[in-house]
Amino acid sequence: MKKTILFIVISMLIFIMFIGCENKKTGVVNENPPAASTKLMAPTVVGDVLEVKEEEEMILVDSIVVTAKGKIWITIDDKTNFFESTKEGTSIPYHDVSRKFAVGNHVEIYIENGVMESNPMKGRATAVYVNEIK
Repeated sequence: MKKTILFIVISMLIFIMFIGCENKKTGVVNENPPAASTKLMAPTVVGDVLEVKEEEEMILVDSIVVTAKGKIWITIDDKTNFFESTKEGTSIPYHDVSRKFAVGNHVEIYIENGVMESNPMKGRATAVYVNEIK
């Protein structure tokens, strides 16, 4: 009898613990977080475009920043952010960056997953902050 009561009490405690730890959803969805809280990482690559391979969606940049100094092949894909949906008046200074790269353009690009050490270096662009004709 004591074992049965002890089993019931322990089972109820475990049940109450699971209910208390349940992730409760409030129903509030914040699809557009405040732009003031948005922080952008410093560009990994800053420099001029030396070559464009449109069929492979790659550009060769002569970077001048310490994190990736020298020539680097950068892959641009459909996941690369060009800030096309960023509205004027937000704290993000980049808006509708051009997807059209040309030799001589000045670019500032962020590479999230690091740069592959090869000659020349390689990386995949997470975001293109600047792509301007010089």
